[in-house]
Amino acid sequence: MTRLAHRSTRGFSLVEALIAAGLVSTVIVSLGRLVIVATTANRTARAATLATLIAVEKVEQLHGLLWAVDPSGVSIADTVSDLAMMPDQPGGGGLSLSPSGALQQNVNGFCDFFDSDGRALGGGPAPPPGTYYVRRWSIEPLEASPDRTLLLRVLVTEWRGQLPQSSGARLPGDVRFVSIKTRKAV
Repeated sequence: MTRLAHRSTRGFSLVEALIAAGLVSTVIVSLGRLVIVATTANRTARAATLATLIAVEKVEQLHGLLWAVDPSGVSIADTVSDLAMMPDQPGGGGLSLSPSGALQQNVNGFCDFFDSDGRALGGGPAPPPGTYYVRRWSIEPLEASPDRTLLLRVLVTEWRGQLPQSSGARLPGDVRFVSIKTRKAV
């Protein structure tokens, strides 16, 4: 019995200490990797949330523009608001139909830019310094009812120094919204 008591007071053997150190090292490395994965996922989720908010803001702006029929049956529409500005300013195209390819390339009047915090940097064909998101939109008549209904599309893409000329395929980080706007009686 004295031999057992004496053995337990000696401490850990070298093998036991190495095994314990190996286990602790494995846990620390695993936790480090978990922190990296969590940080990356958080950054990706933040970027997707901001891009979604930027896209929804444009859809709401487009829906807020005048597109109606007056009491005498004449179609009226806002075709003068500058949609690259928030709030709308006169001097743009409003709900004018977009040229073809407005979602695939930067078209003046149908494109604007934002920084990484979602602050507007203005519109135009070329992104200003600090651009993180590019927002493009198109306004097209709906084939089934071209005089009454518009097809509104909004695309927000992350800017990484160069946007590829899109073929329309969805790229990672893209946010797309599609909506319709129908003329209403004033």
